[in-house]
Amino acid sequence: MELGCYIGQELTARTHHTGVVRKRLMPLYFSKIPTKLPTDNVILHENVNLGRLRGIEGNVGLALLRISKALNFGEFCVGNGVAKVKKTQLVAH
Repeated sequence: MELGCYIGQELTARTHHTGVVRKRLMPLYFSKIPTKLPTDNVILHENVNLGRLRGIEGNVGLALLRISKALNFGEFCVGNGVAKVKKTQLVAH
């Protein structure tokens, strides 16, 4: 069995055939802007790994999140800040 030709090819093929997307880049809106970011930008809430913070500017951030977990919690801590994820039209859940 040959491995894929490019990074992510297996994931892309599986997503195409099953239609299941588990992670997505999603906007974060901070009600309390963090002054200290989490270690390795990992977002944990109640000991559950939600994903990784990819960037932040002012009170808006962008994170690669596990869709179902992030939407279930609604509001969660990011470092010493508090963020809310907002469901966008791109999120099918």
